[in-house]
Amino acid sequence: RTKLPEGFRCGTAGLQFFPFELPRTPESKPASMTMTVIAPDTPTSSYAAMFTQNAFPGAPIKVGREVVASKKPVAAIVVNNKISNVHPKGSGVQDARTVANKVGELLGVTGDAAAVLPSS
Repeated sequence: RTKLPEGFRCGTAGLQFFPFELPRTPESKPASMTMTVIAPDTPTSSYAAMFTQNAFPGAPIKVGREVVASKKPVAAIVVNNKISNVHPKGSGVQDARTVANKVGELLGVTGDAAAVLPSS
């Protein structure tokens, strides 16, 4: 097991879902995804982020850029794997915000005091 630096906690959860962008048939299988949350014990302004230069970044990257630009302290980073929400018909940006807000709520982070940084 890897040990986190003092002052941080981490958790993961697996989930399955059917992307609404894809046709659903009786043979459809759900997509699997793992979400990881890394959180300092207290929100911090001491952080840095590096984002892709891809012309079509995923929704978590777009929202992450907004969080960094806001200069709010970061209370957590939520990372998803496999799903980057780049489909033009999807609601990826709103989904990324919803996930970040829910993680903040579960961690007791409310209002504009701090932000959750989504990543993909």
